[in-house]
Amino acid sequence: MAPGKPDRCEAERRQASVSASAVAKGECVGRSLIIVRAGPDSLHPRWVEDAAVRDWDLFVCPYAEVPFASDPTRGVTVGEVRPGQKWTGLRALLEEWSGWRDYDHVVLADDDLDAPASTWSAFLAACQAVEAKIAQPAVATGTHFDQLITLCNPAFSRRRVTFVEIMMPCFRRDVLADLLPTLLLSETGSGFGLDYLWPHLLGYRDLHIMDATPVRHTRPVGGARDAATHKALWDEARAIFARYGVRPALRTLSGTDLEGRELDAGSEAFLHAYLRGYWPVLGRNQRRFGRLMREQLDISLSR
Repeated sequence: MAPGKPDRCEAERRQASVSASAVAKGECVGRSLIIVRAGPDSLHPRWVEDAAVRDWDLFVCPYAEVPFASDPTRGVTVGEVRPGQKWTGLRALLEEWSGWRDYDHVVLADDDLDAPASTWSAFLAACQAVEAKIAQPAVATGTHFDQLITLCNPAFSRRRVTFVEIMMPCFRRDVLADLLPTLLLSETGSGFGLDYLWPHLLGYRDLHIMDATPVRHTRPVGGARDAATHKALWDEARAIFARYGVRPALRTLSGTDLEGRELDAGSEAFLHAYLRGYWPVLGRNQRRFGRLMREQLDISLSR
């Protein structure tokens, strides 16, 4: 099926820039859409195993040939192969195909994420409840992560933050439309630096990490990247920072605890919950715990 309203499928098929396979006719399952940039070992089939608890559609945007097929009855579409990096392919898809604009929220996910349909459904419901501009599921503890702020903090159901990672950002439709031109800034297609730029452009408002819906990240971050590539990617990110005056910020601004109370980052109650939640995970690692607290105690941003 095409991720869009059923009566628009034929119109979408007529778009010359999108292959017929990418807009196969089918039924629309939900108000939200997940687009996964996928290779042959993508974990997305697990995401759609339990159709009974899924109220969102899935669009597979392959970067290589994949052993998957569209399944209209499940709201799954496999698009044409778009070689290259994640954000190169996603930029082309989002510019050429307008069906994503029929959804309230759109996730742009990596293919090495492990989560059942119920987790994605609960995450998307949480995004809709707070009208998040950009959000992500927390990264499950015990799995691979990059930024400490993205790790699940079990003391909270969600946190309002200054950073959402490019691994699995979820955009409100209008926000994605406004930010779409920024994908051109990533000439490498890696997306490096964009996850710092987007919050800056949004004034650090309405950004969330959903701790109640953690997702497992199954591959090491940057594991296949050599030193020269790493430097080139960060050079690109620093150029973006300089152009837009971005000061990288990795802070939680408030957290909603398990009783539904929103605790401001400046309160003792928040700090107690924040430390209590992270201590079992990071307390024995002095370097990581110190890094987390240095980032959190940067109070230069207004709340």
